Amino acid sequence: MSRTDSSTGSARIYIWTGIVAGLVAFAVWGLMPSLVWGGFAGITMAHAILGHPIDGGILAKTMIVLGMLVMFVLWLLVFVGSGAGLGAMANRLVARFGGARR
Repeated sequence: MSRTDSSTGSARIYIWTGIVAGLVAFAVWGLMPSLVWGGFAGITMAHAILGHPIDGGILAKTMIVLGMLVMFVLWLLVFVGSGAGLGAMANRLVARFGGARR
């Protein structure tokens, strides 16, 4: 089974469409929760390392921002990866069942 340029181009279109849909879904449903959960994780990490009560020093703030950044990147990868996977799956389904007949 050989791949032609048109099928590879079609797959890329579906995958990029899925990636864009994943980014939009992340912006709508994932951005704020990822930052909130990341902030909570950062506060928990700072509490575990620095003790209670947490002072307002640069180390505690850095831990909180680091937690937010890590959670942001992880959830962004989940949404974009899911979108790309769904786009690739849609490409296979269209090629299998709804592709152009020759």
